[in-house]
Amino acid sequence: MPVLSHADLNLNYQLLGPPPDPARPPVALIHGLGANLSFWYLGAMRHLGRDRTFLLHDLRGHGASSMPRAGYRLEHMAEDFRRLLDSLGIMRVHVVGHSHGARVALVFSQLYPDRVESLTVADTQLRALQAPMRLGDWPHWPRWKADLQARGVTQFPSEEASIDFRLLAELGHRAAGGRVPPADDAAAPRRAEVLAAKANAGGAG
Repeated sequence: MPVLSHADLNLNYQLLGPPPDPARPPVALIHGLGANLSFWYLGAMRHLGRDRTFLLHDLRGHGASSMPRAGYRLEHMAEDFRRLLDSLGIMRVHVVGHSHGARVALVFSQLYPDRVESLTVADTQLRALQAPMRLGDWPHWPRWKADLQARGVTQFPSEEASIDFRLLAELGHRAAGGRVPPADDAAAPRRAEVLAAKANAGGAG
């Protein structure tokens, strides 16, 4: 697959269908946390038309894209997407994002509204419309808590805590018996991605 190289990042992507046509903006599909571009092959791609151009890419730190030591904020991923569009000469695009990819799509749309033909978000959390998920409401928490208890962990975060990168990194730190750096270091978001992917048991976040 082709790769876009910029600074310390190699971004893996795939362009499907006919060459991009300004009269018919491509559809860009952005996967969720812990997944990669092949996520869309599981169901979506087979139902999409063959006469439309589709752009898929692996977010930084995912799939065949490289894993920079830093730069995992939504703004960084939105800029990666913008550079990819620029490199392909695509000015406007229909953006579809799933879960964490939907957040990337939303940030991209805020930063570059003139480049968005349409925006579709699926299975994501919008804090303007819904409250953050509490740890106690996370369906995987009972299984993870039991596993941590079996490892000898006796102190747990409050079940009222909101689920975010820092909390997932803290759980990962405890699951590893303290063998990885704590949640306040720069690599915490990347470890949280790995933990979230495992916790979803085959699903994507």
